[in-house]
Parts: sequence; C-alpha cells; structure tokens
Amino acid sequence: MLKKIHWKVIVTVAVMAVAFAAESVPQNATLAGVVVADNLAVVGQEVRQGDVLVKVKTVAGAMPAARATVTGKVTAVFVVPGQKIVGGEAVAEVTH
Repeated sequence: MLKKIHWKVIVTVAVMAVAFAAESVPQNATLAGVVVADNLAVVGQEVRQGDVLVKVKTVAGAMPAARATVTGKVTAVFVVPGQKIVGGEAVAEVTH
C-alpha cells in the first residue's frame, strides 16, 4: 500500500511540475514598418498581457507593432531600432 501511495505522489508532483513549468512564447508583430526606439522592450523586463513590446513608424506616428500575448518576463528581443519588420515576424520572446 505504501508503494502505491509513493507512486501517486510522484506522478502528481511530475504532472504539476510540467503544468507550472516556464514556457517561452514568441511574440509576433502584427504591423509592418521600421522599428522605433520608443518603449522598445528589453531583456529582463516584466510585462503584462497587452503591454506594447515594439513600435513602428507610421504616417500617423509611432504605433504598436507587437503586444505581449502573455504575462511574464522578456527573455529575448529580436529587433533593433531602424530595422524593417513584417507582420507575423517574431520580434521578442516572453517566458511565463
């Protein structure tokens, strides 16, 4: 009986560890243009879902090109100011 309980505990802990493991999520641009430095995300920055990660130049001024799709920490930024990006391009990565 004791061995059966140990296996149940081990399986439960393993399932919970997988469920709560940190996951890196690519953040993709939804707008094409030239990246501006204004509010460009930086590695280590804490973000909430919906926060602006990257802006691009438009006729109307700087507009959000990518927003965080999850709450977490920015673990990579793949663009720099002045770089041309297209919609769907991965511009950053957030781990949650």
